[in-house]
Amino acid sequence: MRLQNSKYNVVFNIIQLFLTTILSFIARSVFINVLGKEFLGLDGLFTNILSMLSLTELGLTTAINYSLYKPIAKQDNKKISQLMTLYKKLYSIIGIVIFVIGLILMPFLPMFINGYSFDNIYIFYIIYLLTTVSSYFLIYKETLINAYQKNYKLFWIKSISTILLYSLQIVFILKTHDFIAFLIISFIIKFFQNFMISYYVSRKYPEVNYHEKSKVDKETKNEIIVNVKALIVTRVGEYLLNGTDNIIISTINIGLTGIYANYLSIIGIMNTLMQTLYNGIVASFGNLIVLEKKSTQENVFDISNFICFFISGFITIELMMVFNPFITVWIGQNFLLEFWMVIILSFNFYFCSQMISLDVIKRASGKYKIDAHISIIQAIVNLLVSIILSRIIGIGGVFIGTLVSYLFVAIIFKPYLVYKNVFEKKPTNYYKYQFKYFITVVSIAIICYFSIKFITFDNKIINIIATGSIVAIIYFVIIVLLYRNNNYFKYVYNNFVKVHLKGAKK
Repeated sequence: MRLQNSKYNVVFNIIQLFLTTILSFIARSVFINVLGKEFLGLDGLFTNILSMLSLTELGLTTAINYSLYKPIAKQDNKKISQLMTLYKKLYSIIGIVIFVIGLILMPFLPMFINGYSFDNIYIFYIIYLLTTVSSYFLIYKETLINAYQKNYKLFWIKSISTILLYSLQIVFILKTHDFIAFLIISFIIKFFQNFMISYYVSRKYPEVNYHEKSKVDKETKNEIIVNVKALIVTRVGEYLLNGTDNIIISTINIGLTGIYANYLSIIGIMNTLMQTLYNGIVASFGNLIVLEKKSTQENVFDISNFICFFISGFITIELMMVFNPFITVWIGQNFLLEFWMVIILSFNFYFCSQMISLDVIKRASGKYKIDAHISIIQAIVNLLVSIILSRIIGIGGVFIGTLVSYLFVAIIFKPYLVYKNVFEKKPTNYYKYQFKYFITVVSIAIICYFSIKFITFDNKIINIIATGSIVAIIYFVIIVLLYRNNNYFKYVYNNFVKVHLKGAKK
């Protein structure tokens, strides 16, 4: 049943991602053409500021979710009620704290904006703040359905809300040219979605009491506290690594933030796709940790890591070669970054993706704290290098900062700590394979770069399709030639490719 739920979650999440991607691209195109890149930059800036405020959540959802697994397995409704009552109280407090801190930050907003002046900036910000805060009073119930691994049941609520959100935003932007109308629609639809999810979960699990008077036992509370402490450091580090780029760029020029936001939205979709695929196997890893010996755990992890390389390597090279042609067709040449910046952004995605398999095995083993401090060190390196280089070479310096933090911190120390604490050995083979994988991606990227120079169709859309197709053919042919005798490749081929080919023939 758990495996079946995982499959449903992956499939429905991918469909949801596809739907959101298509509609968001259409809405973003209308947004840019009507309101301009400055308002797009403002949207990115406020989103990052409120993401920073949301750090007050600091992994509470993950910690509560982890604590729910055991009582759910035992059908201990009283303990589930205790945990959800605690979660509700804490999330209400967090919502109030975010609102108060958000108001305190209002006078400082002009400090983050350079190169443009906005009317009604405080009204914009208040609506953003209310949209964020209101979710904390309703969304806590979604954690329960996630813990049951039934979040695919929310597909229709989220899909209808997504369609309504983007459709109404497009209509109102075209009719009114009003940014405030855009924000109000976002507030209403997201509140509607959260309310419907809350209502559905209450009906789905009527046995859960969100006003339970008895309290969580001391052992469970201590477990939550330990996990939250570990996750606090990790989440702060992740935000400083991934959430501050827009803020740094906006101090250079708010218009540049709008340009970067388009690239970031596409990379975000790719990251979500990778996370969706891997989230579906966390439960399987959890069973593996409990039932199998270390050598078996490591072997399955190596297979998982090969799959991660295979998928992320392909996406990385496609991004490199197709990013700028796609942006040109989508919203025009005025929104392009230089090609060397695109290369850095693509490799930032690659190295970020390589951390996924490490994070999955860490989460499945419940060892949240083993590499928490690495996130902070990586974030500090990123911030220092980004701020310094951004003053010297501009926006590209921010991207280099992120790349440097991966090369000199994350890809060296995170594997060491995971292997030491999970597999109880040194990650020598991991480093060897990762180096080989990276050289493979770089080599294929160079071959693709010179190969697509011969593609010269007059129609830009056909040019993009041809480029993407040639890159795919080159990538898969070289991967097969290089790794056809590799045990991990054979496993993937025999257990995924052959199985699906047989299914297709039937």
